[in-house]
Amino acid sequence: MPKRALFSFVVLALFIASPGPAQAPKRFSIPPGYDGTNEDSIFKAAHDAAARGEWLAAEAFYKRLQALDVWGNDVGGLLKGVHEEAEKEAAGLSPEQRTAYEEFRAGVVMPEILARVPALRLGMDALLKAGDEEAAAGYAETIVKILPHDAGAAAALQKRLEASLQNAKKSYASGDILTAAMLLARGGEITADAGALAGRVRKALKAHEKLQEAMNGDSGGKVAAAARALAAVYPGDALLGAAKKWETRPAGMAAIPSGHYLMGCTLGEGDCEIVETPAHRVSVKGFYMDRGEVTAAAYAGCVEAGKCASPLSSTDAPYCTWGDPKLGDHPINCVTWAQAKAYCAWAEKRLPTEAEWEYAARGGYNDRRYPWGNEEADCSRAVMADGCGRMGTWAEGSKAANGFGLLDMAGNVSEWVEDCLHDSYLGAPADGRAWTEGECTTRLLRDGSWFYRASGSFRVSNRSWLDPATQNPSAGFRCVKD
Repeated sequence: MPKRALFSFVVLALFIASPGPAQAPKRFSIPPGYDGTNEDSIFKAAHDAAARGEWLAAEAFYKRLQALDVWGNDVGGLLKGVHEEAEKEAAGLSPEQRTAYEEFRAGVVMPEILARVPALRLGMDALLKAGDEEAAAGYAETIVKILPHDAGAAAALQKRLEASLQNAKKSYASGDILTAAMLLARGGEITADAGALAGRVRKALKAHEKLQEAMNGDSGGKVAAAARALAAVYPGDALLGAAKKWETRPAGMAAIPSGHYLMGCTLGEGDCEIVETPAHRVSVKGFYMDRGEVTAAAYAGCVEAGKCASPLSSTDAPYCTWGDPKLGDHPINCVTWAQAKAYCAWAEKRLPTEAEWEYAARGGYNDRRYPWGNEEADCSRAVMADGCGRMGTWAEGSKAANGFGLLDMAGNVSEWVEDCLHDSYLGAPADGRAWTEGECTTRLLRDGSWFYRASGSFRVSNRSWLDPATQNPSAGFRCVKD
């Protein structure tokens, strides 16, 4: 009998022979000699736990096998067999036992992730000591994702709530009206206490959004009038600096104002992957960004000038846009990271850093899941897979712009950025520069492409990565300029 089938048979026999009700919860501990990288060792630990009626422990070990992806559908069947008994056992846990179980489960299922918790706690505590409750909460949310009942993280999240009004005042004073509005809206009780500040914020926010709309509409007269109106009610707004840069912006580019934001995924966004955490405060200097992704026709100019190599063409691979005269206004794709970088240099620009890209994608709004808001991705908002009329790229700018006037910041092609892949944001720069330290064999892309259908792939905090030499039909780019 094949090994997998034998394992399944033995575990099924144990389930049938089970005495029925779950036994009293045992102390959660890793068995002696356990090797979390060896499938036989993990299976033995799961088998022994099930034999003792320790269903939560057995479930955790089977989930570790699932995470290693070595048994395919067999693990799903084993998990299904233990889940009902594990739920019964979980219902009888005391608060202390639940905390012990969560740490045990994290150590079994994702030991590499659990190992980050001490560093996350240090970062959280340092930020709390510095009085930055908002940034500390980004670390706390990551801890809670790993250990849902962690008392220190829960306390940090409560401190953020309590400090919201004070931080709203600070944001308003610093010219960050969008963050001030977000903080005031966090809780009804806090908003009610805000009084006159809430009224000033609403008035300034209305003028701020009118200036953003004018800048996106490309009308110089309207921008000047909207800027005067905003300056009259809120002269400290950071967007006024971008409005001045807007007047002298290079053709085809948008002016992105200086500012700061929480980069990464928060639990409020949902769908967070550990690689997108912890959310951390980043300051970004103002810059210009291409309104749209670089098109096949624009890339042709660099090839003709002898400064760029030809990428894979439509005759080399499906969905590549190079070489098809009908796709000149589509984003160039099937380009390597080096080819993207070479084009930007030829255009006297550069690739954006990952921090710049996410800041720009948010369009000035720190509380949005997507470039357009919080509504789920669909074909009316992004070029994505299935149900949108065609598979592959669409012409640049087929969907509405975001708050900064940028097109296709979700969908069409994923975009190369300057940074290398790191497995979390622990230790990431806070000044908006590219993070290229360490082993840099993999480069990052941002913005879910036409290839994806899951809405979560289009979140502003979503990250993807490839070998930089890959020529993928999903991969394109846009450039920025200081």
